[in-house]
Amino acid sequence: MTKHKRYMLFSNCIPVKGYKRSIIYDLMRYDYNYIPNDLYSILTQNRGVIDCTEYYSLYKNEPDSIDAFNEYVDFLLEEEYIFSIDNLDEKLFPPMSLEFDSPSIISNAVIDLSSNSHLPKIIKELESVSCNYVLLRIQVDANLDYLEETLEMFNGNIIFSIQLVLTYHHSFSLEKLKKLIEKFNYISNIIVEEIPETFKNAEDDLVHPISFRQGRHQENYKKNFVLNSKIFTEAQHKNTFYNKKIYIGKDGEIKNSPYDNESFGNIHTCELKNIVTTNSFQKYWNTAKDNILICKDCEHRYMCIDQRRPLKTENSQWYFETKCEYDPYTNDWAEL
Repeated sequence: MTKHKRYMLFSNCIPVKGYKRSIIYDLMRYDYNYIPNDLYSILTQNRGVIDCTEYYSLYKNEPDSIDAFNEYVDFLLEEEYIFSIDNLDEKLFPPMSLEFDSPSIISNAVIDLSSNSHLPKIIKELESVSCNYVLLRIQVDANLDYLEETLEMFNGNIIFSIQLVLTYHHSFSLEKLKKLIEKFNYISNIIVEEIPETFKNAEDDLVHPISFRQGRHQENYKKNFVLNSKIFTEAQHKNTFYNKKIYIGKDGEIKNSPYDNESFGNIHTCELKNIVTTNSFQKYWNTAKDNILICKDCEHRYMCIDQRRPLKTENSQWYFETKCEYDPYTNDWAEL
């Protein structure tokens, strides 16, 4: 038997049901735990309230069910997902709002930069749509001086977070890149690709916002899990990969993403705001995972940033043509 009579799920710990198993999304600690669908039912049948007395009475002739229930409660307490509400009104603890809103027309931009001479125009256009986050992929053989010159162009504008992806240059070292981050504090992290095998990272074991790769980045759906309140609430209503996102190619072409072929114009000759506010550009923004075949049965659907382009069947159902590495009907991961 449990110590208390009534417990309640913390509002930031939200159970999500999959076809074969469920997940508790711990949005405050950016973590998650798989749970059986039976436990999901217990957690959701009464707005997150667990009434132990009621459960014991209901299953008094089923000792195995009582034992399983007690194990569930012990697990929830150990993980700090629930708290006691003996003699308290559960209405004092409202659920977390799942509303999503963003003041930006475009929130995130991926830019493949072949020449920083075009950057002032790009930054001006991004400011016109209130873009705050940029993934900047430098497409030239850039040394540290070139990087500083490029980053100085972002000073004094509304873009407050930049992720840099660079190709290795012999002038790079961990210490010099750390100084670059200190100078330009809006750099969130730096990824250096194609490092030589002889390159030595003296602080490999330390946690810092700089990483090194010997090859180019390879997509992996499992690594595209992002767990926080913003993504969780956005995923209730929108496609978290396409919604309010833009890609600007090395020649200035404007696309929905780096993986799409359709170009909507060129950043050097067009006004960005006129393009991104069209229905054709926003056609994938509202394709939430709850409306996509297979994904709607997946327990990861509110944390998965999925770069695949949604398509429609003849009867207007959304689906993905390429197969995901994860199968929600078997809970298996496969190498594709």
